[in-house]
Amino acid sequence: MIMGSDNTIPNEMDLAFKLEGEGILPSQSVRERIILSPACCTIPVQRMLLMQEVLVELSEELCE
Repeated sequence: MIMGSDNTIPNEMDLAFKLEGEGILPSQSVRERIILSPACCTIPVQRMLLMQEVLVELSEELCE
């Protein structure tokens, strides 16, 4: 497992940067939810639900 310099798993930060790399610029609130999501969360269903909520918000923003 790769840990960031502040002992967090970098997946959330990577997701935010990947979205920007694809030309999708999430709003500040969505970006904060991605980055500030519990990196130490080990409950797969909880992580899945959180990411699903973020994806719904992103799709709503893209449709506007």
